[in-house]
Amino acid sequence: MSRLLFLIMQDNITIQERQEAFLKVYPTAGTISAAANAIGIKRDRVNKWIKRDPEFAKRFEEARKGFVEALEDIALGLVKEMAEKRDYKANPTLLIFLLNGNAPEKYKGATETSGEARDLLAEFRKVSSDIKSESKKAEAVKNTSAQKTVLEYEEEKKALSEKFGSLKNGNSDGN
Repeated sequence: MSRLLFLIMQDNITIQERQEAFLKVYPTAGTISAAANAIGIKRDRVNKWIKRDPEFAKRFEEARKGFVEALEDIALGLVKEMAEKRDYKANPTLLIFLLNGNAPEKYKGATETSGEARDLLAEFRKVSSDIKSESKKAEAVKNTSAQKTVLEYEEEKKALSEKFGSLKNGNSDGN
């Protein structure tokens, strides 16, 4: 058992000493759970410290940044090694994933749209919807107009048929 873990396991250790031990272990452990396990405490306790103790939260953020820097060093080392060996088949996907998770503001890229762009897209969608709506209305009016024309034709045909008779009955002169 390491001396650090032995000291932490003692009952008379203060919260500040436990926090200090956690912050020393975290950059190499890489996760809250792993660092908490390494010093013999539960992850929930660390989460409470982060929520309730602004000074600890600030120090934790610094430790997290140290971990991210270690990942960046590894990533840079891999890239340099790939360049030296001209072996671009190596896949640093896991490392990229860890970098994205630990420093999204730096490694996720520009995926957010600006307010102006979002507003412009909303306006385009509205105009498009309005055009579709107007097109449907025009089509309905057109259909109604066509139906009206057919009805008028049928009425005129009926009136003519009543007045002059049908051409099918052999009466071509209307008598």
